[in-house]
Amino acid sequence: MERIWTMAFRSIDDIKETVRLAGESLCRAVSSLTLRLCDTTLTAEADAKATMAIVLPFLLSKGILSSVGDVRRVSITTVMKLVKGAGQAVRPQMPDLVYCMLESLSSLEDQRLNYAELHADRAGISAEKLENVRIAVAKDSPMWDTLDLCLRHVDVPTLEALLPRLTQLVRSGVGLNTRVGVAKFVSLLAQRVGSDIKPRSGTLLKVLFSAVKSDKSPAVRRAFAVACGGVAKYAGELQVRWLLVEAAALYTAEGADKDAQLASALVLEQVSLQANEILKGHYTLVLPLAFIARFDEEKDVSSKFQEIWEENTSGGAALLLYMSEIMVFLKEGLPSSSWSQKKKSAKATAFMAEKAGESIGSNVPQLLTDLLAELPGRLWEGKEAVLEAIGALCKYCPKAISSASSTSSSLGPESLAVAILAACSRKKGSYRLAAYSCLEEVLKAFKDHDLITKVVSHLVGECTLPPPAKTVVTDISADTEPEEPKESAAPFEKVLSCLAAALEAPSSTSTLASGKDITTALVATLGQGHLWPVKLASLSTIKVFLGRLKVVLDVKDKDFEATYLIAKPWLETLLSPVMDCVSEVKVLQVHTAALECVVEIVKVADLGSGLEKSLMGSLERRLQEAQTLEKNAAAKSLILQGLKLLSSTPFPMQE
Repeated sequence: MERIWTMAFRSIDDIKETVRLAGESLCRAVSSLTLRLCDTTLTAEADAKATMAIVLPFLLSKGILSSVGDVRRVSITTVMKLVKGAGQAVRPQMPDLVYCMLESLSSLEDQRLNYAELHADRAGISAEKLENVRIAVAKDSPMWDTLDLCLRHVDVPTLEALLPRLTQLVRSGVGLNTRVGVAKFVSLLAQRVGSDIKPRSGTLLKVLFSAVKSDKSPAVRRAFAVACGGVAKYAGELQVRWLLVEAAALYTAEGADKDAQLASALVLEQVSLQANEILKGHYTLVLPLAFIARFDEEKDVSSKFQEIWEENTSGGAALLLYMSEIMVFLKEGLPSSSWSQKKKSAKATAFMAEKAGESIGSNVPQLLTDLLAELPGRLWEGKEAVLEAIGALCKYCPKAISSASSTSSSLGPESLAVAILAACSRKKGSYRLAAYSCLEEVLKAFKDHDLITKVVSHLVGECTLPPPAKTVVTDISADTEPEEPKESAAPFEKVLSCLAAALEAPSSTSTLASGKDITTALVATLGQGHLWPVKLASLSTIKVFLGRLKVVLDVKDKDFEATYLIAKPWLETLLSPVMDCVSEVKVLQVHTAALECVVEIVKVADLGSGLEKSLMGSLERRLQEAQTLEKNAAAKSLILQGLKLLSSTPFPMQE
């Protein structure tokens, strides 16, 4: 039979066409005879196995690997039909057959696809997309159809002979399609044989995990990770534990790069998806890592760990359950020399504070100490996350911080305000913005500590800085580039939000002591050059300031008149720029907010002896003028309210 096949192959490669045509007829006849002899429904099983032992090795070694296209085509077609009809008779040849088919996925691939991938960058095509195309083409090939047929006939003895060849191919196989193919075949094989693969699972997991770590192709890494998950489903407890420990260590290793962290994420994700019941016994190892790593700056990595966390937990209860393990990561990450470690640890702290709140109370002092220690020193990319974490702890765990401050003054609200004010003075715009957001949370969380005395001087100084100058391009030649707009001297909106939060303090003494400076700051932020969002923030702060003055003046004690005389100049100073916003600013939000402030100023003045007569008359005239021009119903209502208050002032206007 082997000699007949040899002569048939020679004839279809002959130089003469008549010989080639005759050779094709011979090949069809020999192929038909071979298929009948190997078909167990037509031939005794012993004879079929004997024929298969002769023909199949020959076709694999001399036919499929031939350099002649027609020989390869006939060989592949015949092998596929042999496997389909031979049934169990193919089992003795299974290791060699599978090995050859997997290698052929790459060796028989259209080389134009490989060439296209090598020059993908030059053509502007994604290399990963081309890889996916190559894999899809390989899955539609006769070689893969043959492999699919082979899976149907695998039994335990065949499995024992097959796995060493697969392990060898995982280690040494070359070519995209071969490596993806062997990974896919192992996955399907594990599904097919189930727990029968358990005795060899340890060796398989080691070579598969090594392939995930070492391969540079995203598609190959993904395929081997899927195979890891498939084998882990049927592996023993010790083997799965080994895999999870190695995958976790790959992510946390010092100096681990993106590829290593992505490999770790891929393996853990697949174990979570395919072997979730086994994973449940190792939650304390995997879930704390997944919680921290979900804040990784690499989206490919963080998305996978986020999926692991969400698929295996339910709400904030998991945070409390694994708090001690998470804290180990945070204690190592926040003081770490790695900026990315610091950043994701700070983000994790902020998220934990938001979801668990006061439940993390006993850990707050340690977290806050580590975060505060990061504020001084050089700025690094993403350091804003540290300020966001401090702000979250203040917002969601104020009781724990107050309790901690009784034993350590460095964790008290006053110390926090001072530390964050220092961060507000840094030059980087995004960092300053984050610092003011953090300061606002501190001021809101600790109103009772009267922090206005600590921050008012700085905030007023920031408000009185000149607004950013508008860049005017006068002449730009072809050789010059326009200058980038300069960063604002201060994030005025955030500064004003902090000032409003500071004014919420219950102490009337602090409000009166700082009132003049606050008025100066508010007038400055309503001035020319400021954009409407800043003016809107300033008007909102004015309303808070007036509300505090109302509270102070509502106390009709013996010092009432003296108190009003202190506050009266502030009201008069504020009135003019606020009315300017009514008449000059066309943005409806600012326009309406300014009218609300006018009404509040008149109400506060009515608590005392009113304002200067000339000022009240001027205000009335300006409101009447605004009434004739106003079209918005809400704004008209506010104007009428102001005029009504002016006409019914219970106190005589002073000259």
